[in-house]
Amino acid sequence: VVSDDFPIPQDGILGSDFLWDASKIDFSERRVMWQGEAISFDDQETITIPARSRTTLALRISNPEAKEGYVPRIHVHENVFLGEAFVTNREGKVYIGIVNVGESDCKITVPVHSGTDDPKSWPKTKYGM
Repeated sequence: VVSDDFPIPQDGILGSDFLWDASKIDFSERRVMWQGEAISFDDQETITIPARSRTTLALRISNPEAKEGYVPRIHVHENVFLGEAFVTNREGKVYIGIVNVGESDCKITVPVHSGTDDPKSWPKTKYGM
């Protein structure tokens, strides 16, 4: 077990020695009980958007049955623009542009979008979509 500020960009894999001592892995409570201590699952994804840049973000959706939909503007930071896009579900994720107009890098927690495929809820555009 290492601290959260350990300088590796990805999650580690729990080894068999750790799991052997785990008294309970509880997915419904989203935690591992290890030697009497509850360790919560950390499932919030973060991303750092470089200053004055645009990139593509894989945004998880909570409605995996939706095939396509509209993502309205999502406020994540005052200098970051995310949303206002028609998207297609790709195995539970939609790929959408995100822009940081600020002068410094911005670390955000990646939101989960509800994902709607009801065209009646989509905004009207000049192209009739």
